[in-house]
Amino acid sequence: LTRLAMNHIGAEFGQTVNLAVLQAGHLIYRDVQEGPLHIKMSPPPGGYLSWDKTALGKSILAFLSRDRTVRLLQLSSIEYARRAKQTLWSELGEIRSKGFAFDLEECADGLCCVAAPIFGPANDPVAALGISGSSSVLTMRALPRIGARLIEECAAVSVGLGCKDLPATA
Repeated sequence: LTRLAMNHIGAEFGQTVNLAVLQAGHLIYRDVQEGPLHIKMSPPPGGYLSWDKTALGKSILAFLSRDRTVRLLQLSSIEYARRAKQTLWSELGEIRSKGFAFDLEECADGLCCVAAPIFGPANDPVAALGISGSSSVLTMRALPRIGARLIEECAAVSVGLGCKDLPATA
C-alpha cells in the first residue's frame, strides 16, 4: 500500500518520498524513494529521526495524545524541558487542523519536507509519508497543494490498513 502511494507522490512531484514508522517509541525511516529532482541527503532505511524537527515526526505527534507525545519526546532524549513547550503545542495544533506538517530547513540548510500521517486499525498514527526537496521547489506557496495530495494518499493507505475513523482533515 505505501509503495503505491510513494510511487504516485514521487511521479507527481519528482522529489524524494520518505516513509517513517513509529516503532518502539522511535521514529524510523522505513523506505526512501528518490525522485529525478531529488537532493542527495536521504538517510538509510532504519535510521532514527527527530520527532520535533522533522515534518514526518511532527505529523505523527500532532495526532497523538499530549501524554504520549511528551513520553515520546522524553524517550528520544530531546531536551524537551528546554524547548518552548507552548510553541510546540501551538504548532502541533495547527498541524492537526491542516492535516499535514512541514519543516522549512529545520534539519538542513536548503532542505524542506512536507508530511502527513498514516493511521492504523486503532485510528492512531503509525507512520508518516513525506516529500523532501530543495527549498526552492518546496516553497510556502507549494505547501498546501503538496500537503493536500499527501493527505489523500495517506488516507487511502490508512483505510487499507484498517483505519475506520480518519480525522476530519485526513
